Amino acid sequence: MPGPLFGPGTEGNTGKNHLHLDVRPYDRDAEAERFVALGARYADVGRYATGLQRSAV
Repeated sequence: MPGPLFGPGTEGNTGKNHLHLDVRPYDRDAEAERFVALGARYADVGRYATGLQRSAV
């Protein structure tokens, strides 16, 4: 289900509060292509349990 996913950070708070958002779209590949069309490029992010091997950044 798409929407914001909130979880604990891995580092202690050393200054201003920062927010890291993980977004889960319905169609990850289509969303990545949309980002690329807007100027993003693909980056190798390794392999995760979801099978994702690259990400648009």
